[in-house]
Amino acid sequence: MERFGQMLQIDASPFDWLSKGSMISLHGAIDDGTGNVTALRFEPAECLDGYFRVLEETVLAYGVPRSIDSDAHSIFFSPKPDRLTLVEELRGARDGLTQFGKALDILGISPIKALSPQAKGRIERLWGTLQHRLVVDLRVADEITAFMPAPSRQDLALVLCRRAFRKMTGDSTLSWKNRKGAAVDEQDRKALFRRGTEVEVLTLLDGQMALRHGGLCYRLVESEEDKARNDVNEGSGVKDKTGKPPVPAPDHPWRKWCGNRPNPRGQLLSVTAVTKEG
Repeated sequence: MERFGQMLQIDASPFDWLSKGSMISLHGAIDDGTGNVTALRFEPAECLDGYFRVLEETVLAYGVPRSIDSDAHSIFFSPKPDRLTLVEELRGARDGLTQFGKALDILGISPIKALSPQAKGRIERLWGTLQHRLVVDLRVADEITAFMPAPSRQDLALVLCRRAFRKMTGDSTLSWKNRKGAAVDEQDRKALFRRGTEVEVLTLLDGQMALRHGGLCYRLVESEEDKARNDVNEGSGVKDKTGKPPVPAPDHPWRKWCGNRPNPRGQLLSVTAVTKEG
């Protein structure tokens, strides 16, 4: 064929692909014009689902091919094409279609029956190539890989973090960095603990806090009492925990202004003098 996508050759090859002494089938599709392999799929045996998966991957990656060339397997062509169901007859169908054939018909793909292995030479040569190269690649990849299964992203976040142990107070809170925190579950309900219960505090990489105890993990949030106190302090301008107003620094402009304020007579008054004069 002249153009990519004008015709695909589709087939399956049973072989000991994993070098384990058992046969599995590699389903595949290759473009007749360019030799590009559009999809490969392992299945325990040659089956309809394997070909459906190959066609699915091909269509999603490249689009719908114009035609598909295959052998005369009953997956592709019905052994009794003239035997139609009543529904097919009412719909005006001329030949009995297999499940795969019905899918091709809906997609507008023309099925082509290859009458000999030479008629689908590209994919036959592909199997020879893969049986020499792919088997080696799969064996090497299996031998050199020693990675264990990875945890989920959420579980990994609870591992790659900073940890510290603290004890809970009587109101099911704990002190952490001059603040009081409370543990809440997924429904934002406060978790209750006995006084003195030792828990593990986790500081995650994204800055969030978590509390772990008894195999369970909770979000650590600012306690309602601490939050209310901070809201009041922010509203009143108080910055100190003691409730006292902040003391200006020695070089604050307020100090310089009070210590060197000129009086009406042109003399400089100290802070003490200003205070005495009222």
